[in-house]
Amino acid sequence: MNCLFHFNADHLWQCSQCGWVYPRASDKPPRRNCPKAPDAPQRQARTRREAVLARYDAQQLTEPPRAEIERRLDVCETCDQYADYECVRGGSPCRREDRWQERVLLGSCEKLKL
Repeated sequence: MNCLFHFNADHLWQCSQCGWVYPRASDKPPRRNCPKAPDAPQRQARTRREAVLARYDAQQLTEPPRAEIERRLDVCETCDQYADYECVRGGSPCRREDRWQERVLLGSCEKLKL
């Protein structure tokens, strides 16, 4: 997070959190990462399952039903060729995340047809 600057008695910019003073007179406050600023909350990384379901919801799809998408995700996650984030089969189009999402949404993987 950046320093929160204000003018001090010497007409210099000073951070109200850490006390650092910008050594030159300036009309605009400087930009600086404040070592005493509270840490911003970190966004949780989404799993592939959450990303696919979020994409499904964002596109407001009704076909296939959400339950079918969840079934396809279960099939992928239990597949012996699925390694946490991608299909490990050589030459698989599922190695890129966007292609994997498309194949789950469209049901084009041969494993999903079982």
